Amino acid sequence: MHLEKNLPFMNQAPYRGRAVLAICGAMLVCVVMGLPFYAKAGGGGQPSSLSAAPLAGKSSGVPQPAIGDQTTLPAEALPSISGALGRDLPSYQARALRSGIEADNARHKLAATFTAQGVDVRSGSRHWRLTLRGYGYGDTLTAVQSAAPIANFNRVEYQRGALTEWYVNGPLGLEQGITLQERPGQADGRPLTVALALEGNLTATVDEGATGLTLTSRRGRPQLRYKGLFAYDATGKKLPARMEVQGARLLLEVEDTMARYPVVIDPYVQQAMLTASDAAPGNQMGAAVSISGNTAVVGAPCPGNGSNSPCALPNEAGTAYVFVEPGTGWANMQQTAELTASDSQAGNAFGFAVSISGNTIVVGAHGISSSSGAVYVFVQPKGGWKGSLHETAKLTASDAVGQQVLGRSVSISGNTVVAGSPQDPPTDGVSKYQGAAYVFVEPTTGGWVNMTQTAKLTSSDGVRLAEFGYSVGIDGDTVVVGQPSPLPGVQATTAGAAYVFVRPTSGWMGNLTETAKLTASHGVDGDRLGNFVAVSGNTIVAGAPLATTVGSAFQQGAAYVFVEPTTGGWVNMTQTAQLTSNDGTTKGYFGRSVAISGDTVVVGAPVQTVGSNTGQGAAYIFVKPTDGWVDTNQQTAELDITNGGTNDQVGCRVGISGTTAIVGALGVSNKRGAAFIFAP
Repeated sequence: MHLEKNLPFMNQAPYRGRAVLAICGAMLVCVVMGLPFYAKAGGGGQPSSLSAAPLAGKSSGVPQPAIGDQTTLPAEALPSISGALGRDLPSYQARALRSGIEADNARHKLAATFTAQGVDVRSGSRHWRLTLRGYGYGDTLTAVQSAAPIANFNRVEYQRGALTEWYVNGPLGLEQGITLQERPGQADGRPLTVALALEGNLTATVDEGATGLTLTSRRGRPQLRYKGLFAYDATGKKLPARMEVQGARLLLEVEDTMARYPVVIDPYVQQAMLTASDAAPGNQMGAAVSISGNTAVVGAPCPGNGSNSPCALPNEAGTAYVFVEPGTGWANMQQTAELTASDSQAGNAFGFAVSISGNTIVVGAHGISSSSGAVYVFVQPKGGWKGSLHETAKLTASDAVGQQVLGRSVSISGNTVVAGSPQDPPTDGVSKYQGAAYVFVEPTTGGWVNMTQTAKLTSSDGVRLAEFGYSVGIDGDTVVVGQPSPLPGVQATTAGAAYVFVRPTSGWMGNLTETAKLTASHGVDGDRLGNFVAVSGNTIVAGAPLATTVGSAFQQGAAYVFVEPTTGGWVNMTQTAQLTSNDGTTKGYFGRSVAISGDTVVVGAPVQTVGSNTGQGAAYIFVKPTDGWVDTNQQTAELDITNGGTNDQVGCRVGISGTTAIVGALGVSNKRGAAFIFAP
């Protein structure tokens, strides 16, 4: 259970409004409930600070660690799960009292008392008691044994025979967990059930979808909320989970009939805020992000020019920053290396697009040379990513002309780079901005050198202002290119599309058209499908940020997953699954950015309203169910930053490598920008 304060400028970390259920580790069953709470202010209905404070005289006086700001979080406060944060910080440690054990959380203005009768959580005049009553399957529940709490640093445990109930206090809140050493009997088709008794001056009501609760005052006013119950087994299979309130009982139910133990939740924690040592207003760091293994690259394109949108020197041409994960894990940090072009000039937009694969980084600069554009390749030096570095090679188009903006999008996989040129003029000279993508293959001898493309990709059905190449992605021998089509009212529009190119047997050579075209089955003109695309293995994801899907808010946005057919390879097709969020807002632009790694998709919604912060933005994690991708509006996790504010544009760009996600937020700190790392 994560109990957290909701400041007007800060949203809960790591996920806003989350309750999770887990069974994990060494055949142990762990039920972990994350309950970030919200308070509603009177009248306007906007979030306000919870008013509870630590008990008088109990504060240690130790400064609270900053999470998501400029202060580096102590190493001991960066574990793999948020509940272990703060173990070595006296302000979070539990204290033994005559009546039980007490713990304060000054950061979130919460206090908890642990007795044999249960756990009392206080927040101002609000108080809520949780008492674990039983567990089992369906209505056949085993009553838990009575136990007195035991304190160890910031951890409090109730040892109840085969079951251990535990709480851990830290900077991210108060986490509750339950560990079962074995399956609680025979399921016989019934759900795994954990029952808790609820007491206090708040009434719990199950939200629509049965994955969250709203806690209301006696006058019926909403006071606190938590939502988002998820459970997974050892194979990554998502298990159906729901909440039910029966009078004064809260039931957590999970369908584990076919589950493979241990069952694991995938909780992401904001582990680091990445910033630039020379950050200045308007640099827009985070406008592009990419991650590969333990190395991340973040673009700061400074796209403004002169008085229109000035950027501070020395970054007027744009910069890309490299961050290498420390041996102790990701932490708030500044760059390890800074990348710039040897021929940089103001307005180049260097860093508007970035991508990394292994030890090679590519950076787009679509504003260079009268906006004909270019791509810069950086190969990691022998001494590592350190200091200020210039490019290893510069990639350009053999048919370069002004305004074609090569490098507006880039992607790299192994020795192959693909770069979008969405304003590339076609050979007929009529279909303005039809667009193209260029493929560059590293020479087999000598490595990367200044060169022009190996192959040029275009769509077979390109139209005027189609913007083919607005986004690109590559993995192995498969390239995907987005063609979102013009905005409504600009030109005769389409819903947008993504085009798949499979490397020919002879290699990437010459002029090529698509292998397959991917569209949405119910897309409408102006959806902007293909605004951002990504590929991993046999799966492609394409964002449609202006889509208004059934049951969603206007232009909430969507992301579409396409899985390559098992026989015959890629063909013209519509989506395998549609992804949306369960808390999307009007013009949230979900799908403005997307990324995929294996079975995990991350989607950015940079204009999403979060709490009272319009345009704060968020990113969402989706994990493929065992039975394959299906339509869903229930994300696995929502990634929110802890110190979020209005117009931060969190999720303007996203990236993922394995299970570690990186999220750009170009609007942070007067558009200085930043990037955030989220990891399990």
